[in-house]
Amino acid sequence: MPKRAPRKRQPHPLSLHAKIAHTYAWLMVWTYADFVLGVIIGATVFSLFPPTVTPGALRAYAAPGVTMAATAVASPSAYVIYVSVDGLRPDAVTNLGPAGAPNFYRLINEGATTLNARTDYDYTITLPNHVTMATGRGVNGSNGHNWTLNSDPAPGQTIHSNKGSYVASVFDVAHDNGRRTGLLASKTKFSLFDTSYDAANGAPDTTGTDNGRDKIDTYVYNGSTANLTSRFINDMNANPYHFSFVHFADPDTVGHANGWNPTPGSAYSNAVKTVDGYLGQILQLIDSNSTLNGNTTLIVSADHGGSGGDHSNATLPEDYTIPFFAWGKNTAAAAELYGLNPASRLDPFTGRPTYGATPQPIRNGDAGNLALYLLALPPIPTSFINASQDLALTAGGPTSPVANAGPDQSKTDTDNTGSETFTLDGSGSFDPDGTITAYEWSEGGSTIATTPTFSRDFAVGSHSVYLTVTDDSGLTSLDTAVVTVNPYVAPPPATTIHVGGITMGKETTIRGKKPYCRAIAAVAIVNQDNASIKSANVMGQWAGSVTATASLSTNRNGVATFRSSWTQNCGVFTFTVADVVLAGYVYDPSLNVATTASISF
Repeated sequence: MPKRAPRKRQPHPLSLHAKIAHTYAWLMVWTYADFVLGVIIGATVFSLFPPTVTPGALRAYAAPGVTMAATAVASPSAYVIYVSVDGLRPDAVTNLGPAGAPNFYRLINEGATTLNARTDYDYTITLPNHVTMATGRGVNGSNGHNWTLNSDPAPGQTIHSNKGSYVASVFDVAHDNGRRTGLLASKTKFSLFDTSYDAANGAPDTTGTDNGRDKIDTYVYNGSTANLTSRFINDMNANPYHFSFVHFADPDTVGHANGWNPTPGSAYSNAVKTVDGYLGQILQLIDSNSTLNGNTTLIVSADHGGSGGDHSNATLPEDYTIPFFAWGKNTAAAAELYGLNPASRLDPFTGRPTYGATPQPIRNGDAGNLALYLLALPPIPTSFINASQDLALTAGGPTSPVANAGPDQSKTDTDNTGSETFTLDGSGSFDPDGTITAYEWSEGGSTIATTPTFSRDFAVGSHSVYLTVTDDSGLTSLDTAVVTVNPYVAPPPATTIHVGGITMGKETTIRGKKPYCRAIAAVAIVNQDNASIKSANVMGQWAGSVTATASLSTNRNGVATFRSSWTQNCGVFTFTVADVVLAGYVYDPSLNVATTASISF
């Protein structure tokens, strides 16, 4: 392979705009050797990296006409950490070099990178771009998320109330599929996400087990990024988030105060070095934690760059040009992202492509659906940035399908039959570059279904149900759903009430020199422990000298005192209890001390 002579560094660093102009003309000729056919094809590629990055390290460029797709995610990442570095310009990293930014360079040397990614087309400010990252939507248009404010939201204001309809996010998909989520931010305005996706404003979870409407398990605001980093590391060591979104404000804060000067030694450059240190702590966390090591993908990007003391001009390359790093599980080493994605992404060089351009550039908005793909989860509903989840981080042949057996499910045997019926749904499985041709559900090595969705009785106990999907390339993927049937629990015996006794009495009077009489029936209501029960509704009827129905509630002593009407027919008065009603109790007349009582005059 021919080598280009090393380029001498200018004594005074160029502006990002000037550097991009240089790289636009900085042509590198690479050769692609087909050792099988013995044919050498010349490939012409423009470098996206300023001269401080060694071109030879970026070995993933493809020759024209060679289609490269993401290597199969046969073993999905268990954890994805997305870090947004607010206001990060790519040349701030390259000017520092490996000595000044060792952890950014570790991402470059061990992962897949571009230093020529793009922000949202219309906005280069913080909150709109972070909503784009989380939702996979641009800002403007009927399909956009439409959040344009860059200040703390008003109380109760949400992304959805602003849009006029619900806007799903990466947190929705991860949470609804049973994954643990976290958002740790260093600006108060990020409360927008906590409010938009909390238990009141998040959408109902209709995916498998209902995990609730609160899509973000943990939201943390801390204006000290050092403390924020410590909190994140402690959380990940204690109970790691499957998807975490971490925001570092340092470069943006310093850029506004002192200017976006990428020269090493400037206040802005020193802020980038500070974030490099935080990234080092996160990398050390992954390296040292046996749960995370080998199971985690780290994605790092930015919401915008900056020029002078501002970043709001969406037409300036200094504002819309950002880096995009991917490192860890399921990423190629020392790879350039446009080289890995020649069919689906196009290097914009100094340009600013609209969302209608084909192919698209790599954008910060790719991150949400990329994270979900790495977690073997489907894309964000109604998103359009990387909605096909085709941003490849490795080079290879056809991409494996992604099996999705749905969330774990649990029921209790409510009818004491020894089993419960479950519906397992594998329709969330997908194939990024083809179609799924076969579904096989199995338990204990035996096939139990061959359709995407099926229903079946499972006996009391725990069952690991495996879903294997096969695509049109013959590649397979496996996922597991655990079905648990808890044993029947007999309900506690019903609390009963009954008549504890009926005490009869009589009264007489003279009206117009004629004698009148009436009877009294005091009905006591008690429970199975013979404790008095107040507020029970006692219904009964008089017979004999008078005929009537009556209804009274027991007093605080548990007694309902009935009095018949006055009559001159002073014979035998009989009172019979017909029913006793009280919420939470069952009337059991078989326990009655008396149901009927009489008195004679």
